[in-house]
Amino acid sequence: MLRDQRVFQEKLQAQMEREGLDVMLITSPEAVFYCTGFASQFLYISNRIGMAMAVVPAHGEITLIVSGFEKLAAQQAVEHVQVEAYPVWIYIKDLDDGKEKAAQPDMNETFRIAVEIARAKTKCRKIGVQMEGLPFQKWEYLCQEFDRAALVDCEPALRSVRVRKTDWEIEVIRKNTRLLERAMFETYHSIRPGMTEQEICSNWNKISFSLSDEVYNVFHTHVMGENWSPRLIPDERFRVREGDVIRMDGAIWTNGYGSDLGRACAIGGKAAKESMDDVYKALYEGYQELISSVKPGVRLCDVFHRVVGTVRRYIPEYRRGHVGHSLGCNRFSEEYPFIAPEEESVFEPGMIFCTEVPYYSSDNHSYNLEDTLLVTESGVELFSHLSPDLNWDHLVGEG
Repeated sequence: MLRDQRVFQEKLQAQMEREGLDVMLITSPEAVFYCTGFASQFLYISNRIGMAMAVVPAHGEITLIVSGFEKLAAQQAVEHVQVEAYPVWIYIKDLDDGKEKAAQPDMNETFRIAVEIARAKTKCRKIGVQMEGLPFQKWEYLCQEFDRAALVDCEPALRSVRVRKTDWEIEVIRKNTRLLERAMFETYHSIRPGMTEQEICSNWNKISFSLSDEVYNVFHTHVMGENWSPRLIPDERFRVREGDVIRMDGAIWTNGYGSDLGRACAIGGKAAKESMDDVYKALYEGYQELISSVKPGVRLCDVFHRVVGTVRRYIPEYRRGHVGHSLGCNRFSEEYPFIAPEEESVFEPGMIFCTEVPYYSSDNHSYNLEDTLLVTESGVELFSHLSPDLNWDHLVGEG
């Protein structure tokens, strides 16, 4: 199955019609990718707004604006999308116009091109922009070019479109989840008492990349033993001990989409204290309540209260802001909507969620019971499967 740009465009434009938007000026890395199918390397890495943009009109094809350096890659990556380019400091014979090069590209040029395209394609009566993360200078420019009252935040529209996944997105996330689960099992079976956090995380990276040539990025927030606070740079001072609980939590990316799982396991197959098994049992019962409660038409907030109520029967002080989130092409994995106490929207077929029933403690160590599921017409399809206890030795070869 291949990504069909026409499906994404139809979804976007149908939502725009519902909200009366004439055009959207898309600036964030993930949203540009979602709207066009092209992930701008320079926009993702630098997060400099203006490195790439997408102009989404209410009718007709979407336009992608990239630097001249990315033009060829963009044209090769997209279908049914118009590609425009702005000049860069690099000499490219194919694009040589005889003009001298600036030291760095003008980020305002992307916005000028976007405004021209928007005016040519639409009446610009109501213009959607991604207000969160839009630099003040760019906002001022748009206010000069358009009536301030015409500029509205299009983030709600983008969130609504991305809530229900296409068949292609479901296939990609299902595959990514299974790769991630396998990486966690293989990493666990590589751990020996005395290994450092640095060694374990190095194994994690090697294993994750080895699973498929499609994997281009991996991430983790693993925590070990009493060290419940995650670090970007693994520490070589801390060594894992027999009986320590490790909370494994991470992501693998392919095709522009991530994955997200959390696990807890005891090194050597047996936790150091009985209280650790008790914590896991309480969280697992909350997780089972979550899985059994998710059905089309059920409110997300109702599931939240059932899950937290179940865990509190064993851990009365347990508190949590949400017990699950959606998943897609967001770089941080977590997407709207969240299974949270105030979220009154309902589960619908085609939604994907990651469960989250975590617990962190220097005394009892750390846990996250996080699976990935697809909401179906009758309930859920689990993309991954949690162990019923902290012993992973019997899970050899699974995942």
